[in-house]
Amino acid sequence: MKKFLTIALCATVALASCSKSDDETKPVIKGATQVKEDFNAGVKDAKVEVAGWSTALVKGTIDWKVGEFNTNRYPQITAYGAPAGEFESWLVSKAINVTDAKIKSFSFDAAMGYWADNSSLEVYVMTDSLPAKGNPIKLEAKLPTKESVQWGWYNSGNIDLSKYSGTIYIGFKYKATTTDPKVVTTFRLDNFKFNVEVAKGDVAENPFSVADVIATQDNSIKWVKGFVVGFAVSAQSGGGFSIKNSNFAAGDVTNIVLAPTKDETDPTKCIAVKLMTGAPRNELGLGTAANQVILQKEISLRGTVTASFGKPGMVDVADFKK
Repeated sequence: MKKFLTIALCATVALASCSKSDDETKPVIKGATQVKEDFNAGVKDAKVEVAGWSTALVKGTIDWKVGEFNTNRYPQITAYGAPAGEFESWLVSKAINVTDAKIKSFSFDAAMGYWADNSSLEVYVMTDSLPAKGNPIKLEAKLPTKESVQWGWYNSGNIDLSKYSGTIYIGFKYKATTTDPKVVTTFRLDNFKFNVEVAKGDVAENPFSVADVIATQDNSIKWVKGFVVGFAVSAQSGGGFSIKNSNFAAGDVTNIVLAPTKDETDPTKCIAVKLMTGAPRNELGLGTAANQVILQKEISLRGTVTASFGKPGMVDVADFKK
C-alpha cells in the first residue's frame, strides 16, 4: 500500500512539474488584442504621439502631424512647402496580437486634399515597427483617389488579417516626389479599429435610420438610409429649417432632407444632410433637374452625425449609394 502511495505521489509531482514546464515554455505573444483609436488626444500641429504608435522617416524630413477640423483630430501628412525632392514617411500602429484576437480584421478612415499624381498612400502589414526590419506586405484597402471628394472621409472596409499570427504592426506609407513644393497631396487618417464588432451605422449594409441619427449626434461617422423629401431652407428665426420640395433653384445643391418615409413633411422628424462639393452635390443636389428623380426615393449616405441647421442632422457627406 505504501509502495502504491509513493508511486501515486511521484506521478502527481511529475505531472505537476510537466504542466508547469509547459506553461513556462508557451510563447507569450505581445501586443494589443483590441485597438480603437480616434487620435483625439493628440496636440494640434504637433508630431503624432499616441501610446504605442510610431513614425519612421525613410526619405526626407516630413513627419506625420496632428491635424484638426471641427474639433476632430487626426494624423495628417503632406510634403507641401518642403524643398523639392523624394519623401517616404511611415505611421506605424502599436503592436497587435492577431493570434488571441476574436475578430482578425481592422479598418480605418482616410481623406485626401489637393490631389497630385506624384503622391501616394499605401497600407502594409509588418512584423516589426521599423519598416526596414518588418518585411512589409502591401494590403488592399479602399483609399481616396483622384476622383474622391476633397477632405471627404472614406472607410477602408474590413481588412482581413486571419492569414497572419503572432505580433504584427500596420504601417501607413506616404510617398511623394516633388519638383514644385505646392503640387503634392495631403492625406489624413482616423478611426483605426482592430478586433472591434461592426456596430449599426458602420457599414452601408446595416445603416442608421433617420431616427437613429436624430438620437445619436455624437460626431461619429455613420451610414444612414432614408427617403429624399426635399431641400432644407434655413428658418428665419429660432434655428431649424423648412422643407422645399418643388421649384428648385440652381443653387439648391448644398443639402438634401432625409425622412423616415417618402411622404414625411414634418422637419422635426427629418434630418438636413449637408453635401460636400464634388460628386455628392453633382449627383444628389436637387437644383440639378436630372437629380430630381431621387425625390421620394430611398438612398444611403455616409457623413458625420452632428448638428445641421441648428438641429440634429448630418454633415460632410462624401460617400453615398443611390
